[in-house]
Amino acid sequence: MRTIFTIISTLAFLGLQAQFNKEISASSDTTKVFKNQGEQENDWTKQFFEKNYSKQNFPKYDSTIVTKGDTVRYSDKYFLVWTAAEFKPIFYSGIFYPTIITGPSKRDYRLTISNFEELKFLNYSPTVKRFSFWLNRNTLLNPTVCFIELTNQNATDKTDIENFIRGASLTFYKEGWIII
Repeated sequence: MRTIFTIISTLAFLGLQAQFNKEISASSDTTKVFKNQGEQENDWTKQFFEKNYSKQNFPKYDSTIVTKGDTVRYSDKYFLVWTAAEFKPIFYSGIFYPTIITGPSKRDYRLTISNFEELKFLNYSPTVKRFSFWLNRNTLLNPTVCFIELTNQNATDKTDIENFIRGASLTFYKEGWIII
């Protein structure tokens, strides 16, 4: 009797187990093969823009901007900008400023921008350029990957980055994921 009970229990367990072991489809990331981490991050970025992009219009910062070294002060909020000199005018000219991130809060914010880079593989028009950067908040340990888009309606294929930024406006900002 004990043997029969063991056999029936085992068969019942295996039958239940077979019902729950359904094939699970893999996400699109797991079926792609990447040569390196950079290719995978580019793919994540493309997917991010496909899912989260909507054109926005941000006004330029209309008050005094004070710069000293890598620090850019906008009233009571600060950016510490660690990036190539060619991209600093985005911050110095008020195209991108802390209130876009923090909202109208009167709290004293100090935000660090680093790893700022142009996403040339996503620039589909000479009038639009997309960028990514790491945003460090003094309240979080790990940085957040963020994305912006600048639009300059007068730009052409021949427009250099300095002149592009000079005539640009911010048309997209969104936070992506946290770097672990």
